[in-house]
Amino acid sequence: MRDNGGGEGSNISSQATARIEARDLRELQPGQAYISTLEPIADGVASPLWKLRFPLPPFPGWQGIPMPAAREHHEGEGLGYWNRFVDEQRMEEFLASLPEREQAVAEKATADRNSASNSLLLNPGFGEDL
Repeated sequence: MRDNGGGEGSNISSQATARIEARDLRELQPGQAYISTLEPIADGVASPLWKLRFPLPPFPGWQGIPMPAAREHHEGEGLGYWNRFVDEQRMEEFLASLPEREQAVAEKATADRNSASNSLLLNPGFGEDL
């Protein structure tokens, strides 16, 4: 850090380097793909890049088989996880249980303090500075 007129500041930067150029992707043959894997090494993890060729389906006309429609996403709407995975009734039950949960947390904190206090009473030298 350096002196910054009475304040402190730092400067962090990074530079990304493309591992695959757009041209490499355009030149892929049918069945070819780039795969990135994670490989443990002595002091961390490496991410090697592999160019593979998958076998094509063993029947004619496979290109004409329709793929499922892509899920349409409109910008700003989010992915809808909240609506899909949080049940309104469960959320109401959770919100209703908050006072009980807060009481349970307070009771546990009191019990922990009492336990620590009793430990000091049993071992009076435990808290003394040496």
